[in-house]
Amino acid sequence: MESRRLKPYHGLILFGVVLVALVFVATPLQINFGIAGLALTELMLLVLTGAAFLLTKPNFSATFPMRLPPVREFFGGAFLYGGTYLLMIGPLLLTQYFFPDIGKTADALTKLGTSVSPAMAVLIIAVLPAVCEETLHRGFILSSLKPIKSTVAIVLLGGLLFGVFHLDPYRFVPTMMLGCAFTYIALKTESMVLTMIFHFINNLLSVISMFMTERYVGSTAEVYAELNLGSVIGVGLVYLALGGVLIFIGYCMINRRAPKQKVIAAVVIPAVLIIIAGILTVASSSITKVFDVSGTFTVDTVTGSIEFPLELDSDGYYTVSVSALTSSADIIFTLERVREEGTGGAETAFGPAFVPTSSDSGSEDSASPGEETKRVTPTVVLSQRGEGTLIVSQNLVLERGKYVMRLKLDPDREGVYPNITAQMQVFRLLG
Repeated sequence: MESRRLKPYHGLILFGVVLVALVFVATPLQINFGIAGLALTELMLLVLTGAAFLLTKPNFSATFPMRLPPVREFFGGAFLYGGTYLLMIGPLLLTQYFFPDIGKTADALTKLGTSVSPAMAVLIIAVLPAVCEETLHRGFILSSLKPIKSTVAIVLLGGLLFGVFHLDPYRFVPTMMLGCAFTYIALKTESMVLTMIFHFINNLLSVISMFMTERYVGSTAEVYAELNLGSVIGVGLVYLALGGVLIFIGYCMINRRAPKQKVIAAVVIPAVLIIIAGILTVASSSITKVFDVSGTFTVDTVTGSIEFPLELDSDGYYTVSVSALTSSADIIFTLERVREEGTGGAETAFGPAFVPTSSDSGSEDSASPGEETKRVTPTVVLSQRGEGTLIVSQNLVLERGKYVMRLKLDPDREGVYPNITAQMQVFRLLG
């Protein structure tokens, strides 16, 4: 008996039936039975694919090709998958940035995956989808699309169906990208073996991530909300460039092509430029200005200095930048850590007004009877001197707390002090 050749409408009809089953059968199964319902869903896909095969009666080996690809094709497919995986990171990060509430969905999936042992999670989340979903998509559906003459059209349609299949609008783009890669690999190798392997690896990484982040369940949305757009774009650009290079290598290997040097340069040079742009974007977005004051200031005639309070809300790496100019006097800049201590020595917070740090402020003598005596103890963190002109640029590791930025004229000078023109900035590095 002659086997029937599948047509595109065969695959589309099966896909429509699968979507209906996912909505009206699989969803209730997963809601009521949890991860066991997920396992039943994957087995349902296998049953529906088998039923479609029995009804249409195509050639089995042509519909579900299991040829073992040679080593070159294996590595070519691996590079294609790896490159696509990196390309997916950008859209995923952008989705997390603009829709941080999807972190709640991620938490729910983590709870689902970690509700069983790691071995059972690997079986249900990695092994079953690699077999059942690939049998559906890269088996029956892809075989039905092969009469289409354009490889690009087949790849795009295969990716589109794979993206829609997951019924998650937030993950549609990265899932479609993965579907396109798997469809292309299956077409070129004429086999489902590699796509099953890569699908398994992809889901295995998810299982590992679930168990590694289990302790943080409930806070994923807050983590997503803290993402910095500049960092997201920069990281996305770096992975875009790296992913593009890997895909190029995979394309050449799987198609057995040796690219010319001009072609290699046309791929590598833009990739390097994009990586540099991504790194610069991340670096620039990771610098936060926490203090900025500039102008011409009148010096206190008693102390010969001007002072600016600085409060840091977190420990970290900081850059202190100061430029100051005055006439006929040396300038001394100091950055001082200020702790206000009670009689017990415990550090307390400043009030709304700045507390002077000079030794003759009379803070101890002015304390009212019965009040706890407070003592201001400055610690010099940074000091630098300049003759008429002062330029300071220093990277420091600073603790959170109260500080004073002080510009003082030559202490040997008395009487009327000249004005100081200055700009003082503090930046927190790495966000």
